[in-house]
Amino acid sequence: MSRVTYAFPLLLALAAACREQGAVPTAGRPLFAAAAPAACPTPATVTVSDEAGLRAAIAAATPGAVIGIQGMIGLTQDDTVRTAGITITCATPGSGLFAVAGGRVTDMLTVDARKVSVDHLVLDASQAIDGPYLSENDGVTAFAVGAVVTDNTFQALGPFTGIQL
Repeated sequence: MSRVTYAFPLLLALAAACREQGAVPTAGRPLFAAAAPAACPTPATVTVSDEAGLRAAIAAATPGAVIGIQGMIGLTQDDTVRTAGITITCATPGSGLFAVAGGRVTDMLTVDARKVSVDHLVLDASQAIDGPYLSENDGVTAFAVGAVVTDNTFQALGPFTGIQL
């Protein structure tokens, strides 16, 4: 047999494994793609449980700050991180962010700063225009070098969804 004959089953299996896992959003509730982490590894320096608190914590953050998300926070607009060296993580297991239906959310979290970590969160962008996370590095106004996105659970729908680095 030729190499093509042997490679075909492997390519077919790879294509099946890589297909987008779409889901139909449920009214008023976020979707979850997988189980949440068992524990939150980093103690928070500030804990937030609503959109206004998250926005205030991001605006007031200084390098080294750890913003802990408690529960699921519904977002009606994008949040942009411009402070280098902060972490956004869970304060309690299963916590995270979701785009509210009818809101103005394009990318839920946009990172424009160096060494920002986003970890151990549920990020549900199924009601967002684009996706759950975007990091930008244009070298002029956005410097997302060394951004870290680890151990998160993502949900997104549509043709332009995903994590964009």
